[in-house]
Amino acid sequence: MSKTTTTLTFDERVYSVETIQKAAYRFINKLSVDFELKDKSILCRITFDGDHTELHLKKVEADFKKEVLDQHLRQLISKETETVRNLILSATFLNTDLQQIE
Repeated sequence: MSKTTTTLTFDERVYSVETIQKAAYRFINKLSVDFELKDKSILCRITFDGDHTELHLKKVEADFKKEVLDQHLRQLISKETETVRNLILSATFLNTDLQQIE
């Protein structure tokens, strides 16, 4: 079984390594990723599992890029809504009578 490898480059001023790692985890059943930081770039050496057509490999690459963007946006939304989530949790615990639980 041959292994096909390609390298994708992401700008670390736009994406964090953590974001790309989360995206890579979502593809763990299809590929493996080695990371390298170089200048202001994050290099991702992707090794695909098994034999695939060139068209399939390009689709997986495109899907991986979409997943990186999705993970990045999830991280931004999480930061933006952190205060509101904490307020909701605080209000929930304030309305719970924990002293009655024995």
